Amino acid sequence: MGEQVNRISDDTKQRYPHIPWQTIKALRNVVAHDYVGIDKLIVFVTIS
Repeated sequence: MGEQVNRISDDTKQRYPHIPWQTIKALRNVVAHDYVGIDKLIVFVTIS
């Protein structure tokens, strides 16, 4: 999902400002690059 955030238009992001687009993107980067240090509970809470 984080990778797809990069492909969503700015207009769509502005239409749905309550969605934490940057946080979604940042989570993807953490999971992709620091998966050893991932706290599964934080990931679960973030997704929920």
